[in-house]
Amino acid sequence: MAEILPPPPIGEPFASYQWDDWYRKVRQTINDGQTISWAAITGKPSLVETSRTINTTAPLTGGGNLSSDRTLDISVFTSSLKGAVPASGGVGTEYLSADGTFKNPLNRVVSVTGSRGGNAALASLLTALAGLGLITDGTTP
Repeated sequence: MAEILPPPPIGEPFASYQWDDWYRKVRQTINDGQTISWAAITGKPSLVETSRTINTTAPLTGGGNLSSDRTLDISVFTSSLKGAVPASGGVGTEYLSADGTFKNPLNRVVSVTGSRGGNAALASLLTALAGLGLITDGTTP
């Protein structure tokens, strides 16, 4: 394993240390095909002080100080709570309503009446729509 210059001491400003030299040495070692074990490098910089915190407000939850891994989550949107849009369930004709639920605008069957006037294309369309349950075909030829 290649010898690697230690990174800047914790708390030292980057400007007062040869950070670029350390980075170049690590990069060159990798380019030379040598393996670098992160665990073997001593004096690794702490890029963020553990006293720093991640503070959240609704709809985000979680966070805390950075002394360990943290998990963030987001609430689901409802009529009284902002948040992530819930999954629709995969029906392409649904829309998100103000109460936070998905609605299907085609949730009622329309009755179609009258004469098709001998139009074969219209008859075919009405038959197809009726087959999908979207209309009740009450037309006459």
